[in-house]
Order: sequence, then structure tokens, then C-alpha cells
Amino acid sequence: MDNSNNSGKNNFLPWIIVLVLVLVIGVLSYYFLVYLKKPVLPSVNDTAKVSNNIENKNKTESVADVSNTKSSCDGTFSSSEKEFMKNWKTFSSGKYKYSFQYPNTWEPQGTDEDNVTFVDNSDKLTFYLKAAEMTALGLEGYKVESEKSIKIDCADSNQINMSGDPAAMEGGAPESSRIIFAKFTKNGTDFLPMMFYEYIGASVSGDIVEAWDLILKSVKFN
Repeated sequence: MDNSNNSGKNNFLPWIIVLVLVLVIGVLSYYFLVYLKKPVLPSVNDTAKVSNNIENKNKTESVADVSNTKSSCDGTFSSSEKEFMKNWKTFSSGKYKYSFQYPNTWEPQGTDEDNVTFVDNSDKLTFYLKAAEMTALGLEGYKVESEKSIKIDCADSNQINMSGDPAAMEGGAPESSRIIFAKFTKNGTDFLPMMFYEYIGASVSGDIVEAWDLILKSVKFN
């Protein structure tokens, strides 16, 4: 009789163990799904910090935009810019009523005020200021390196910097070739300042780009 009871208890023992394991696994699974996988929401303080950061960034960018707009429209040159422009000459267009300053090493080419041209052989550059109707620029052999919004005598413009792309179809330009241009409209007429030059080192090419920036800053319409 005792042996029969012990045998029955032993038969139930594995099932009891299995049932306990199932309950334990079920509880652990429920805890994992409900608590550990629960998304962590940002606190009120965290949200406020993010909001303040975005607001401060927007304010900073707005101030910077206003500052850049003023500096490009007032035509005031810093002392270092004046030193850089020392001995520069002034070109004036009687037809379109504008003027700008340019380096004294640049040589004017012709007298066509629809296509003002200067050349500096020492720096291997050519500067144009085209007006009115313009033909295609023929920039298929170049690729865009950068763009930025600027103002020329307070007129909105988009400056594009390009470099030669030897891999371009239909005859790519040498990789050292550079182009900068920026179309704008003033007094109902379209204008296109444009400069071709060769990259011949960071120092010299940096001076060329600085000269470009100062020429555009010096443009004034009557």
C-alpha cells in the first residue's frame, strides 16, 4: 500500500516540475514584453531642452542671416580688405550706370559694355561681366563644387563654384580649371559676373577668390 502511494506521488512529480517551469517562463516573458520593451518617453525637462536648443539655433541663424545681408549691402570694407584692394582701379559703365573695382594687374579687353572682359595672364584668369541677353555658357565639362546665396549691391544672387571634370562627356575640362559665376538682376537688366581661372595652389587661388568676393562687394549702381 505504501509502495503504491509513493509510486503515484513519483508519477505526479515531473508534471508538477513542468507546470512550475511553464509558469516561471510565462511570468518572465510577460515582464520582458510589458516592461523591458516599453518605449522610454522623454521627460518634460528633456523636451524643454530640445525645444530651447532648436529655438536658440533658429535665433542664431536669423541673426547671422541679417548680419550677412547687411555686410553685403552696405559696401563698407574692413581695414584688411582696404589693404588688399590698395591700388585697385575702377571700371564704370555709362550704358548700364554701374561701377566696380578690380586689381590693377588686370588688363581690360575691348570696350563692349555688354561683355566687359578683363585678363590677368600671370594668374591665368579671365573675368567677365555680361549684361542683357546672354548665350549658353558651355559648362558641360565642369561639375558643381558649391553654391551659396549672396547679394550684389543688395540684389539677390546665387553664386556657383565649379571645377573641371575630365571624365565629363564631350570633352571634360582639366581638373585644375575653376569657374565662379553669379547671375543677378538690377534695374530690369540681367547681369552675369563670371571668372575662369586655374587652381595653382591654395595661397594664390585663395587670393583670386578673395578678389572675386571684393569685386562683387564693390559693385554699385547709380
